[in-house]
Amino acid sequence: MSHDPISILIVDDDTSSLLSLERWLRTLDLCIVSAQSGSEALGLLAERDFAVVLLDVYMPKMDGLEVASLMRQSKSTRQIPIIFITGTNLDSYKTIEGYQAGAVDYLTKPLNPHVMCSKVKVFIELHRQKRQLQWEIQKREEAEARLRQAKEAAEAASRSKSQFLANMSHEIRTPLNVIIGLSEALAVPQSQQILNDDFRDKLQKIQTSGKNLARLINNVLDLSKIEANRMELVEEVCDLRNFVKDFYSTQEFYAEQKEVVFTYRISPQVPQEVVLDLGKLLQILTNLVGNAIKFTPPYQQVLLKIFMENKRSLGIRVIDEGIGIPAIRQEEIFEPFEQGDPSTSRQYGGTGLGLAITRRMVELMQGTIHLNSEVGTGSDFTVLLPVRHAPDKSVSTHPSLSKKNQFASDNLVVVVEDNPLNRDVMQAYMNNFGIPVQFASDGKLGVDLVITLLSQQQAPDLVLIDWQMPEMDGLQAIRQIRQHPLGTNLPIVLVSAEAFPEQKAIALNSGANDYLTKPISGKGLERIFLQYLKPTTL
Repeated sequence: MSHDPISILIVDDDTSSLLSLERWLRTLDLCIVSAQSGSEALGLLAERDFAVVLLDVYMPKMDGLEVASLMRQSKSTRQIPIIFITGTNLDSYKTIEGYQAGAVDYLTKPLNPHVMCSKVKVFIELHRQKRQLQWEIQKREEAEARLRQAKEAAEAASRSKSQFLANMSHEIRTPLNVIIGLSEALAVPQSQQILNDDFRDKLQKIQTSGKNLARLINNVLDLSKIEANRMELVEEVCDLRNFVKDFYSTQEFYAEQKEVVFTYRISPQVPQEVVLDLGKLLQILTNLVGNAIKFTPPYQQVLLKIFMENKRSLGIRVIDEGIGIPAIRQEEIFEPFEQGDPSTSRQYGGTGLGLAITRRMVELMQGTIHLNSEVGTGSDFTVLLPVRHAPDKSVSTHPSLSKKNQFASDNLVVVVEDNPLNRDVMQAYMNNFGIPVQFASDGKLGVDLVITLLSQQQAPDLVLIDWQMPEMDGLQAIRQIRQHPLGTNLPIVLVSAEAFPEQKAIALNSGANDYLTKPISGKGLERIFLQYLKPTTL
C-alpha cells in the first residue's frame, strides 16, 4: 500500500484566510495544497489526488459553485468530497444549489478550527480506508492475474503433454502394430502347420512380448488421461459370461507359461448381459489377474471369481497364492510407480502403474476395491462395481471373442495406409479372414480409388483409412468421400495410433462410422467385420 501523505486542497482568494486554514490544518499531519482561484484549483486537481477540498464559495471570475460543477463533470474528481466555506449565511436556494453542485458540507466564517478539523478528519479517514481498499483490490487483481497466468501455463503444459503423448502413442504403436499383427497372422492354425516347434515357440514369445508392451503403453496413456480428467465412461450392453470366458482364455496361456494354475468361477446369480464400461472392466481384470499370475510361484493357484453383491453390484475377486504384500505397503501400492517391495521390480518387472490405474478406473465407475494380503501366503483383491441389468430384449454388442467367423467371399475392403509394413499386416489379416482387399498408399489415392469403385457400381463393403498420412490425412479423405453422392452411407472406419477419447470424437464428427486403435488385433478387426461385412451364407 502507498505510504504517501494524504493531501487536501484549500481554495480561497483571500491570502489571510488561506494562511489561517493552513495553520489550523497542520496539526492533522497532512500535505496541504492551496490555490487562490478556481482555475488554479482545477489545474491542481488534474495533477494529483486529494482527500477533500475546502472551497470558498465567493471568488472572482469563477466562484466555488462553478468549480464544484466542473469537478463533478470529470471522472477523476467527481468523487472528491467538497466542503464549502462562505463568509455569509446562504439563502435556502443557494444552499440547495451548492449541494446539487456536489457539496457534502458547509463551514461559515469566522471558522471554528476544532469543528473544521473534526470534519476534515472524517474525510481523511474515509480516504485512508478507500486507499486501503484500492490497495487490497490491486493486490487481489495481481494475484488473480498470476493465477490466470499459472492456469494458462498449466493448460499449455497439459496441451503440450497431451500432444507429446499423442505423438509418442503414434510413433510407438505404429511399429508395434507390425510386430503384433504379423506374429498374430503367422500364429493362425493354417500357418502353424508349416512351422516347426522351435519357430512356433519363438513366435509365441514375440506375441507375448508385443502384447505386454502394448499393455504398458496403454497403462501410461490411461494414467495420463486420468490425471488430466479426460477419462470418460462408455457404458454398453455386454455378454458378461462369454466375456469372462474369453478373458480367461487369453490369460490361460500366460499362466501356462509361468506354470501357474489359473481357474475361474462365475456365480449362477450373475446375469448373462449387463450394462457397464466393458473396456475399463477388461483393463481392471487384466491388471489384477496379470499381477496375480506374475507374482505367484509355479504350481501355485490363481482364482478369478465373478459374483453379484446385493443384486446391484458386480463382484470381482482375484485370489492368488503369491508372494503377498506387507501391511505397511498395502495402501502405497495403489499409488503410481509404487510396488509392494522395491525389489519386486527387479525380480518380477513392472512399472507399478497397474494397480494405480485399476483403483482410479474402479472409482471412476463408482465402485470400490479392497485388498487383503499376507506376506508369503498370497493376496485377495475384491472389486465391487455398480451395474445395470440389460433390457430383456437386448442384444450383446460384443460377440464372443473366441468365436470363429466366416465372411462372404464377395466382400471388398479398401485399406488406405501409407506405411508399407502396416499394409503387409492388413494383407495378412485379410488372407486369414478370406476377404478381398485393395490398397491405396496415401489419402489422395485412397479417395480416387473409392470414388472410382463407386462410379463403377462396385462400392466397397468397408473402407479402413489411416489417420496420419502425408499429402492428405484420413479426416480429409473421409470428408471428400462423403461429398460423393454414393459415399454418404459407405461404412468407413478411421484407424489411428492415438488412443484418446478426443481423437475418436473428432473422427466420428468428421464422418467416420467407427474408430480402430493401433496396434490392430485380429479380434478388433473381427468386431468391425462382424458389424459391416456380409457373412457367409450356408
